[in-house]
This record gives sequence, C-alpha cells and structure tokens, in this order.
Amino acid sequence: MSKLAYHISNFFSANLVSVYLLIPVSLNSNTSLYITIPVGILLMGILPIILILYDSRKEEIDIFVSDRRKRTKYFLVAIFSYAIGSIFFYYVVYDSLQFNYYLAYFAVTTFDMLVTLRWKISVHVSGVAGPVTFLVMKISNIYAILYIILIPVAWARYSLRAHTKWQLLGGALSAPLVTYVSVNYIAPLCGVY
Repeated sequence: MSKLAYHISNFFSANLVSVYLLIPVSLNSNTSLYITIPVGILLMGILPIILILYDSRKEEIDIFVSDRRKRTKYFLVAIFSYAIGSIFFYYVVYDSLQFNYYLAYFAVTTFDMLVTLRWKISVHVSGVAGPVTFLVMKISNIYAILYIILIPVAWARYSLRAHTKWQLLGGALSAPLVTYVSVNYIAPLCGVY
C-alpha cells in the first residue's frame, strides 16, 4: 500500500498538477499554446522544484520536504517563479486568464509558506484544491469533478504518515479560499478580471 501511496504522491505533486491543469487554462486563454505551455512547464513545472531536486539528490532533504522547518527556501523559489509568470502574462504577453492562474498560485503558495512557519499544511492537497477551484471559477463548473482527486491524494499523504487529518483538511479548505480571494479581490486590484 505504501508504494501506491508514494506513487500517487509523486504523480499529484503540486508542481505536476499545475502543469496538468495548465492545459485547460491554456486552451481557454488568448495566448498561443506555443507560448503558454513552454512558459508553464518552465515556471510551474521545473523552476519551483529544481532546488528540491538538487538538495534531495545531495540527501539534504527528502523529495517531499517532509521537515516543515526546511520548506521556506523552497517555497520562496516557487513564489518567485509564479511571480515571474504573473509579470510575464501582465506586462509582456497580456493574458488575463494566465495572469490569474499564476497569481492564484503565487497567493496559495505564499499562504502555505506562511502557515508552514508555525504548522505543517498539506501542499499536495492544497496543490489540487487550489487549481481545481481556479478552473471552476474561471472556466467551467464541469471541472468540479476534479475535486475527486483530493480523495486519493489525501489518502496517500495520510497513509505515508506525511500529514494528520487536520493538515490535510487545512490544505483542502485554505487553497480554495485563497484562490477565491486572489481571483475576486487581488487580481481586480491589478485591473484584471
């Protein structure tokens, strides 16, 4: 069972989910897939985890950065990467949907980092709940079916003893709320709807 839980955790890591869900976001945006997909793979799939991969290879951390006290610098790399994406899709290639997507990731990741300074929150669960909420809010309610992914992800993280039920619930509830605030309140402050 733990092998299955490990594979589910890998397959649904926050950075991979961001790339998977980039596809429907990109198909509904104003910008060519030739721009959104490579930029997304770089800024959402590669840069946010490059330092994690490097440090885990050196055996300084495990691939999931289980020790919450060591997570801050990795969060900062991801936050920086999402900020670059937000800036790119606001100033270089104006695309309100892509801007909102990166801004929501920036907001949720910043929130998760701040929470992690005192308590451990499930980034895996947050990394599913937040972007699915974004798809539901900005593209179509049909994407609500993807919330079902939370069940195997929460099971996997709990089975691996990576999180308590409260930490899983924290990620499941906070990410949609922060995404909602990002889309409805922060983005409009930038003139983006």
